[in-house]
Amino acid sequence: MSENEKVWGSGLLGLRVAVVPDGKAWFAQGIDVDYFAQGGTPAEAEKNFTEGLQMMVKLHVAEFKHLQYLTPPPKSVSQEYAKMRFARVEKRPLYATGPAVPYQTIQFFVAES
Repeated sequence: MSENEKVWGSGLLGLRVAVVPDGKAWFAQGIDVDYFAQGGTPAEAEKNFTEGLQMMVKLHVAEFKHLQYLTPPPKSVSQEYAKMRFARVEKRPLYATGPAVPYQTIQFFVAES
């Protein structure tokens, strides 16, 4: 098992992200990594999540040469999203790839509005 595998999971499904309504906005929460972003629409939340995560990965790799400081969210977050029903799944490429990142895609699980 690689050093990042224990942090990021297997990577077989892509990085999983729940996109849920949050008042008048939308909230994109990483299920495999403790990172989140918000936007006015699901698409905007997904875009903000993707761009922010790619920058965070780039900075971690440049500074530390690994991603071990990027951890999964608290178990309560994963358990909360595991109970939800999602209207659709959208798969997008993740361009912050390289030897430190075991994912090539992000899967956005979008909740019903």
